[in-house]
Amino acid sequence: MTGALAGLQDWYRNCCDGEWEHHYGVTIQSLDNPGWLVTIDLAGTALIDCRFDAIDARAGGTEWMHCAVQDAQFRAAGASTGWAAAYLSGLGTDLKPFRESTDVAAGVGAGL
Repeated sequence: MTGALAGLQDWYRNCCDGEWEHHYGVTIQSLDNPGWLVTIDLAGTALIDCRFDAIDARAGGTEWMHCAVQDAQFRAAGASTGWAAAYLSGLGTDLKPFRESTDVAAGVGAGL
């Protein structure tokens, strides 16, 4: 797989240990306003203790995005077009707050 989801796919594959994937995972779903919701389970991963500052952004009536960690899950929701959609489509390669913390914690360069 190439493109925006490749990094997310690699991260997921690295989390799979024969047990984790039976309880946790990643979901991408559409919203009725219209928009997208991406949920990434952090429990049992190197990301569980990483700090992430919530994002709550709006621009005009149609551009919006909310990202936060809650209940051991990273949740990102946003409009289906514009900059929010671009951010959500790049989650696999651009979760920089998690990437930097994970790389340091794990001592690797791959991260998320």
